[in-house]
Amino acid sequence: MARHTNTSQQYDSGAQRDANVDVQVQRTIEALEEDIVLGYLYPRERLIEDDLRARFNLKRHVVRQVLKGLEQMGLVERKKNIGALVRSYTEEEVRDLYQTREILETSCASLIPTPVSSETLDELKRIQRTHDEAVKLTDLKAVFRSNLVLCFINRVIYLMPSLILHAQPWQGLHQQTWSSETAWRCRHYEHR
Repeated sequence: MARHTNTSQQYDSGAQRDANVDVQVQRTIEALEEDIVLGYLYPRERLIEDDLRARFNLKRHVVRQVLKGLEQMGLVERKKNIGALVRSYTEEEVRDLYQTREILETSCASLIPTPVSSETLDELKRIQRTHDEAVKLTDLKAVFRSNLVLCFINRVIYLMPSLILHAQPWQGLHQQTWSSETAWRCRHYEHR
């Protein structure tokens, strides 16, 4: 009987360890995603496993799970004999991304039930004020986070692929639709 208890305790310990790894992976992905979106990590910059292990105090297998998660999000690409690199997008890919984003955001906005309740409207206004203040302070992290909060309010937007959500996070609720060639060049420059 004692042997069964030990096995059960080992299982509980293993399950707890797996849950801790999942939390570590998710937190690290979020931190690196923010670094990439905000431009602290540049396109084509190598993400070196040993550096990530030291920065986040992780084991190698956890770092590899993080890199796999970032690759699945489209933020990192892994190349044989080179390693993981922050993904760089061509001008055409950026243009396609913005066109897709415009279609999805317009479609998502049409799915929001109207009229919205006064509570929802007050919450949206609060988020907008937080966003505007962050923009004034040029606090890109706060702008990024306020956009994420907005996405949680609308489950349709929340379910959009994260690459589309983070294509231009500082625009928030003030999303502009630019169609001029100059605007496309600006967008491409922002994502180099």
